[in-house]
Amino acid sequence: RLQTQQRVQENADRSFNYVTMYRPGEGTMIRIADDEVPDIQITGRGQWAIGTSDAAYERMSNLNGQSFRDVYAIDTKTGRKTVVKKNLRWGNASSPDTTKYLYYENKHFHVFDTATGAARNITEKVPTTFVNLEDDHNVVDPPTNVVGWTSDNPYVLLSDRWDTWKVSVSGAEAPVNLTVNGRKDQIRYQGRVPGIYQNERGIDLGKPQYFSVMAEWTKRAGYGILEPGKTGLKMLLWEDAAIASLQKAE
Repeated sequence: RLQTQQRVQENADRSFNYVTMYRPGEGTMIRIADDEVPDIQITGRGQWAIGTSDAAYERMSNLNGQSFRDVYAIDTKTGRKTVVKKNLRWGNASSPDTTKYLYYENKHFHVFDTATGAARNITEKVPTTFVNLEDDHNVVDPPTNVVGWTSDNPYVLLSDRWDTWKVSVSGAEAPVNLTVNGRKDQIRYQGRVPGIYQNERGIDLGKPQYFSVMAEWTKRAGYGILEPGKTGLKMLLWEDAAIASLQKAE
């Protein structure tokens, strides 16, 4: 098995290209990736890209199945790298404006701010746990699901596998349980339905948001809508049946 993995990696290494950015207005070419940080994610239209490297952990990951990476924020105007986090198991995603990066460590979600170079624990005061206690893989304290960043950047939506919480990145506002009664009534608000709005950059809470829903013990299922400025879902469909995927007509 290890030999097969090595052959696959060899083919990937032979065809590997380094991400480079050309800026027409300035007539400059900026190399974003290099040997130290070869893997790059450029999201949105902001200034910052996220670079990762697993070189220091590659051998051990082949032995124990654990995947760790060093994560960097890279200024696409200069190519300058800033360390976000070393030896990180659970990375996630940049904010829509690319100035912040969400990751999970030690049972909590954290946000790294490229402006200050500092990270902040954003879930330590949320009255729930974001450790996935139902995951039986060989990992320590795995996270629950990230629903996504809001389009205006100050919030992250996180699922505790029952409810969806709106969590302030700055800590200026108290966390809000948007779905209200999931844990209380043993209902899984399983996830936001993507693709309802075209070309969205983040989750616009000024628009209605749709969620799939299932009762844990009866398996009753359906879809609910979260109206702007409100908490608690209005159920659009809630039946004693398995409900197929929700799609929006053109």
